[in-house]
Amino acid sequence: RRYPKWSFGITLVPLWLFILISGASAPALRAGIMCSGIAFGNLLFGPHRIVTLNILLGTAWLLLIWDSFLLFDVGFQLSFTAIFGLLTLQPVFNRVIKTQNRLVNYLWKGFTASCAATLVTLPLTLYYFKQFPLFFAVANVWAVPLCFIIMLLAIGAIALPGLLEPLINGIVAHLYDFLNVFNHPHWGYLDRLPFNTSDVVFLTLLLLLFYSIRFLNKPALWFLLPLLILIWQITALFQYHKEIQYTRIWIHSQKKSTAWALQYHSKAFVSEPFHSSLYRYVFKPLLVLHSIRDHEHTLNQGFQTGTETWFFKSNARQEPSNVKAITTLVLSKNALFDSAHAVQYSSLQNVLFTADNSENFMNQFERIYRRFGVKTERLATGTHEWKNLR
Repeated sequence: RRYPKWSFGITLVPLWLFILISGASAPALRAGIMCSGIAFGNLLFGPHRIVTLNILLGTAWLLLIWDSFLLFDVGFQLSFTAIFGLLTLQPVFNRVIKTQNRLVNYLWKGFTASCAATLVTLPLTLYYFKQFPLFFAVANVWAVPLCFIIMLLAIGAIALPGLLEPLINGIVAHLYDFLNVFNHPHWGYLDRLPFNTSDVVFLTLLLLLFYSIRFLNKPALWFLLPLLILIWQITALFQYHKEIQYTRIWIHSQKKSTAWALQYHSKAFVSEPFHSSLYRYVFKPLLVLHSIRDHEHTLNQGFQTGTETWFFKSNARQEPSNVKAITTLVLSKNALFDSAHAVQYSSLQNVLFTADNSENFMNQFERIYRRFGVKTERLATGTHEWKNLR
């Protein structure tokens, strides 16, 4: 306070060095420009002349002048909407509880900050990630301070790596274990609810209506809230019944492994366990996008969908109970011995080779199946979908 110009330089120079070292992403640039704007405002005009919301909007304007395509960057959208929620909603939430107890104040402010940021970013979260962050308020109270401590220690580890690296590793392991508690499948009911594009639209309208009531002082608008919720639920019901009319199969083909998911009525069967990254980031978003909320991990490899019977073969010794009933065979990891082994599937109509098969294997068995009039297809890396109307 005694030397504001020195404080200004000591704060901003390391801040911008850190932003440049970290890759100058949109959220980091947003933080750097806002901090610089607040520091300049304090230095030139005093803290009472600063309007943080204007600085936030001015920062967005500067970044979009520099690169207008940042408007479509997820980090840009989430960062600015989260700060907008903190500036507009958190002061309202903070007034609910007033106490002189520092610990209670810290916990309450952490809780309200999480609530404010999550509420405003909720439409984007549902649109991009198709999930509701159920345990955000509890997790952030402990996870955010730990992340700050890890960042400070990581800067110090540049000078003292041998001393600080074991401590950083221990804190990171603790943080991972703490956050992994919230991935337990029995706690994830809300996390698996089917949030679709219509849900995003209606929730966005609800938030806009809430802001209108809050800032325009229009209590008469409250009657629109239950009306929007009713329309939202009716739309979701029609969407749900439309989606479950189909049977869908997704195959995620990669060079190292293959995974799959099957939608049958209102239920989905997946080959990956719920804690795996493939389930959480590939299959789960696909399933909830199609209103399938009930997911089950299964070890079965064969399924009947209408007139077709699929079998996923990833092990040469693994055979279906009725070999002659298979109409579509998905082959991965070179899972056939020889031509005799291949032609025992006498009802085959289609054979799909995933990306984890060798070139020689696919060439050999493509020639064999073509002789018997069986269609073959090589699946490139990525996720492939098949849909049938029951």
